[in-house]
Amino acid sequence: MNGFKDAKQAWEIISETFKRLDPKVLGNLDMVYSYHFTDLNWRFSVILKGGEIKVVEGSIPQSETTLEMLSETFHQVMTGQINVMYAHLTNKARIVGSLGNVLKLRTIVLHLSKAYNSVIAEIKVKSDAGGSPAENPDQKQTT
Repeated sequence: MNGFKDAKQAWEIISETFKRLDPKVLGNLDMVYSYHFTDLNWRFSVILKGGEIKVVEGSIPQSETTLEMLSETFHQVMTGQINVMYAHLTNKARIVGSLGNVLKLRTIVLHLSKAYNSVIAEIKVKSDAGGSPAENPDQKQTT
């Protein structure tokens, strides 16, 4: 996968990923942060509060930190190819706001990664079973 093909696919995968994240792994983590996928010019925000998770499209004013990156970089982080700090230090990701919040998020990245990878695997299985190439982020469309 080289990132998401468009904002619609990104939203479908991201929203399903966060639905699969067990709120128990949050512990006392209360924060609001956003992502900006620069290649798609698409943003979403995550609200972690009181052991609950809410994901919304767009940036919201309560966001304390924004992580700006290509959707491909997000995929690389979620699949364990690189970590967020490496992405930041190599200019693949830009952190706007609290670096401390990014460090706090490291406590859930493994769990988030597992949820993300399960969503990606399901999409691949559906595509291999005859689904459309649009459902498979790993498959490139040719014209």
